Amino acid sequence: MIQEEFSTQFASIYHDSIKLNAKIQCIHENNESIKKLKNAVFETLNSLLAYAFIIHKASLKSKKNPSIFNSRKSSPYYEVDWSNIHQLLSNHLQCSPKELPDIFFSTPRQDLRNVLFDDKLVERIQDCIYSTRFSFSIEEFPKKRGEEVDTDYLTPIIFDHLYQMNILNSEKKIAHSGSYFSPISEIKYSLFFSIYYYVIGNNHTLSDQEKSRIISYLGNLFFRGKGNGANQSTNETISDDQKRIAVKVSQRLQNIRILDPTCGTGNFLVLFLYHLLQIEENCGDEGSIQNKISIVGCDLRPWALKITQFRIWCLIHKYYTWENSKTNSFIQNRLSLVQGDFIIDVSKFPQFSKKFDFIIGNPPYIRHRDIKNPMKDSPSTNEDYRRTIHELITKVGLRQGVQFGNRLDYSLYFFVFSLEYLNQHGIMAFISSNSWMNVRYGYEFQKYLLSISKIWQIADNSYRSFKSAEINTVISFMGRIQDQSSNPITPSFVKWTIPYNKINNQSIMSLLLKNREFRHEKHPKLPYISELARSSDMELSYNHTQTEIYRLFQITHENIREWDRHIQNTTKNSNNGERDSTETDYKGFRWGNYFLSAPPSFYEIISHLGKSLMYLDSYSTITRGITTNCNDFFILRKISKNKYQNGYGDEFEIESSALVPFLMSPKQVSSPKIQARDLETFIFYTSDSKTQLSKKGLTETLKYIEYGENKEIYVKKGSNRGKMLKGVHNLASFKPKYIRNPLTWYCLKKPDLNLNQHLNPPSKKSHNLGSLRVYIQKIFNDTFKIIKTSDEIIVNNTFYEIHPLNSELIENNLIFGILLGSLTVLCLEMNGRTNFGGGALDTATFDIGKIIVPNIENMTTENRNLIVSLSKKIESRKTLPFHQEIRMEDKKSLDDILLSLSLLTLSKEQLYQDINRIQQERIKKSKTFEK
Repeated sequence: MIQEEFSTQFASIYHDSIKLNAKIQCIHENNESIKKLKNAVFETLNSLLAYAFIIHKASLKSKKNPSIFNSRKSSPYYEVDWSNIHQLLSNHLQCSPKELPDIFFSTPRQDLRNVLFDDKLVERIQDCIYSTRFSFSIEEFPKKRGEEVDTDYLTPIIFDHLYQMNILNSEKKIAHSGSYFSPISEIKYSLFFSIYYYVIGNNHTLSDQEKSRIISYLGNLFFRGKGNGANQSTNETISDDQKRIAVKVSQRLQNIRILDPTCGTGNFLVLFLYHLLQIEENCGDEGSIQNKISIVGCDLRPWALKITQFRIWCLIHKYYTWENSKTNSFIQNRLSLVQGDFIIDVSKFPQFSKKFDFIIGNPPYIRHRDIKNPMKDSPSTNEDYRRTIHELITKVGLRQGVQFGNRLDYSLYFFVFSLEYLNQHGIMAFISSNSWMNVRYGYEFQKYLLSISKIWQIADNSYRSFKSAEINTVISFMGRIQDQSSNPITPSFVKWTIPYNKINNQSIMSLLLKNREFRHEKHPKLPYISELARSSDMELSYNHTQTEIYRLFQITHENIREWDRHIQNTTKNSNNGERDSTETDYKGFRWGNYFLSAPPSFYEIISHLGKSLMYLDSYSTITRGITTNCNDFFILRKISKNKYQNGYGDEFEIESSALVPFLMSPKQVSSPKIQARDLETFIFYTSDSKTQLSKKGLTETLKYIEYGENKEIYVKKGSNRGKMLKGVHNLASFKPKYIRNPLTWYCLKKPDLNLNQHLNPPSKKSHNLGSLRVYIQKIFNDTFKIIKTSDEIIVNNTFYEIHPLNSELIENNLIFGILLGSLTVLCLEMNGRTNFGGGALDTATFDIGKIIVPNIENMTTENRNLIVSLSKKIESRKTLPFHQEIRMEDKKSLDDILLSLSLLTLSKEQLYQDINRIQQERIKKSKTFEK
């Protein structure tokens, strides 16, 4: 491909230039001066490339290529002749130098003098610009020649690719910068539905026939052909009917204001403008674009804004067929690019005095703890920045009765502040991390959305969108609720099973025309979740459609709230396990799992909550395993009868009274039943002070503590990262404890061996040991391990311990047997979450509490004994991956009895099929970019 060939040559020139200039210009070489030089070289080469796009055809007609370099006096090096370049461009465009795109004036003068090239580099640069090997066109989206795309020339989108290359290479800690560039197919999807909802969603006077024609027209505009590529033909003749529809769409898009709060190099804005220009061309009313659109882009990086301006300049210049005065008028009056922080600076800019009809973009994906001050990166300024933006969002949330926590990821700030600047009928479309849908800090944000926004659509995909970002994303389409008493919009949750670049017009037509709610007509109530609470005969409505290429789930705002009340009221509360039927405040749940991934069978299961089914936390308390904060010291491996080796590789003899068998990883467990003798790892675990240890004669234990206090430790994370500290007690996790009592700093919580402790729920931080304990792993792939033991064992924080609330459940294995059923696996799939684009399923303590189990109170003695009997068969064999487990007769028999007790019409075959689909899709998605 010519683009890849050019990028390779550009990168080669860039890196060779850096080597040259770093040697001769940076007298006091430091990181800051080198960074400035690299930016200056990159921007200089980009400016020369922009020159090539404009002047290329004219230069080829000339017998002699104009000189764009001057030799530097008394030096073998050359500098760029910017005066000559500006004059050449002004003559060619018939304009003054002040009217040239800003890309030719962005590099500071003091840095320009640093950008020197030797004769070999000058030759290579001019070869790129003047050689016929590379052709340039300001038309960004090539036309089709038959079925082939004409790609034998470079278009302005090359600036985006080169900028990505520079950013991704220069910002090593990409997870902290959040600089991910959206694929064209995802942008086109965002823009199509933004325009669709704006034109049709807010217009209730259109007939079904008119709606179908508009959908077909827009679909052909954005998704023509077999897939959703960037290159579309614009020269096809349209029919009179298509022209009429184009006029109707154009009339709806009058005087619109568009904002991208993190515009980068302008992909969203360029694509939006490009398709709007196509609509105007189809109307046959060229020139009217001047009065139809105002574009605002905001970004922190000035050079990205210059690229955005140049790309839009090229689009408009082509549209006006090189009428430079009209192009300049558009750039000056209809385009505003703001350098600044949208969250902090937005109120300072006059561009934001009016609200917007479209707010589109791809906000940064940064976890709260990694948010940094974009202007000055230091621990103190970063902390101040996080505090400031949280104070700002708190003020916004309180107006709706929402108290945002301090763990929101960065993208949610852009959601909240963008909604503040959205017009009454405006549409906001963001590509963002899906975390807010499935993690607890997102629940308050869900509450905020239900209070203030129209949720038009949230789209997910079975394939990841970003190769360079280990993150799972959704595309959200939202508006603002103006009348809180009336919100007729039914949110649509769409899960595509094909990549966005494979979505075509037929796919869109199927989604929009086969589903009534997408046309915003009232559909008949469908049974959804009946008898949500014992005191209520309420019935919810929903629409669930599944095809080979998408799954669609639709549910009203109010029914989302009703479902939330049902989930909360079915959960045991502090009032002796009774449900509070008066609870109305929204608490939140996993929208992503329930609405985008859940099979219809899960909805039937939910409908039986409070009757034949209950949550696990109605019968148990769940605690997480222990965190040592220094595994290398506290965890030891037995290497001989009385000798142990710690994580530092040092060997010791320690009295057995200070060591307890320790389960570190699910990999240590092969079957559901485990014994202490199977473990070779131990935890250093005592509550005795040094004085008490001395009185007991535990000299080896005392020696080990003394060793810990003198060990040189390299700190890998935290405020002391990279430092060497003397003594475990000086680590941040232990130092306060050591200051309070230096005689017990090493004491982790002492286990209580009193079996009766299980009759009362332990605190979250306690680790009670009894005659039978049940554990469940925290993170799952395709094997789900439920473990029991009667021995004294402690587990680490990759496990949860389940503490039944009465002695019968402890001693007879009933809870353990129930959890071995496949219903547990489905609940874990629905309650867990995949982090950072990976395939493994992570859970929290409250997720385990939301495992759904049969109502134990309704079980007969015969059924209880049968469950226990089947569980003993399963515990005697190896735990298998789920798709193999369901072939085992003992597992199938257990599921038969559990489903029967649950009073479900669901067959185990359907349950297995649903779980397998969800699991395979989860794992497959994480491997999107594997070859």
